[in-house]
Amino acid sequence: MGTSSSSNGPGSGIPMVPPWADNPTEAPVASQGGQDDNQSSPEDNNAGGNTKEPLNAPPGRFRGARSSLGAFAGDGSSSSMRNGIRQYVSRGYGGAKSAARRMGSTASTAGGLAGILSSDTRANTQSDHFNALSFQSKNSDDVVNAIIDAVRPIDGTQDSEASRESIKDALSELLDKNPDADLLELNDNDKYLVIETFLAADIYQRIALDVGKHIQNKAPNAAAGVSRLKQIKEYVRETVKSSFKKIGNNLSSLSQNQVTLLARSVLEDTYEVFEEYTR
Repeated sequence: MGTSSSSNGPGSGIPMVPPWADNPTEAPVASQGGQDDNQSSPEDNNAGGNTKEPLNAPPGRFRGARSSLGAFAGDGSSSSMRNGIRQYVSRGYGGAKSAARRMGSTASTAGGLAGILSSDTRANTQSDHFNALSFQSKNSDDVVNAIIDAVRPIDGTQDSEASRESIKDALSELLDKNPDADLLELNDNDKYLVIETFLAADIYQRIALDVGKHIQNKAPNAAAGVSRLKQIKEYVRETVKSSFKKIGNNLSSLSQNQVTLLARSVLEDTYEVFEEYTR
């Protein structure tokens, strides 16, 4: 159930959507796609010709979410959990569209992951390290690590650390279900499952980084804290699964950029479901 690192979440007065997050069709790189909420550079601010003034987070952006999620941490109420996630999206990130934009690097990473899992795209990869290691090694852990390094290199940021963990979760879950699966020759159903699982894991990672510490602190004990976070993770997973079915489930004919845009649509639909929850 681990999250990338302990965090109190982003504060107020910073952009809800950092300027670098508005490029969903480009794969993330160290200088652009994985910075934390409070990091940006002049080059990033002008990337892609985006001159739109970012909306800054209001004071107490997560206050309502923390209140409801604190109650959820205490008693495990599903209603409190869903209400807390609703407020997390609506006030914490300014609504579903803004939240989906904030996760632009997640959408790009989904596209990159789909590309690596596709033999045609993989043949053109620029990562010699990936080619050499993945094609020679029979050890699934080596292949998993090579895929992670090729899709989401370490860049010292919270976003990249979380996404690397999410990719590992998605590939490990597939191998748990099918230990004999060849990660470099997956069928369409398995590729679909990996992308779906990755998106759900990365959404959960962002929630856990923003408000997970508060939930753990408000839980009656450590075991309850772990259980509450697992409950949120399952809620996210089921919502993403439903959104994926609604939007489309055929990845075989999609390019890497098309998968990125599909992932963006799934993210937005998922956050809309979160935001529309009513008691």
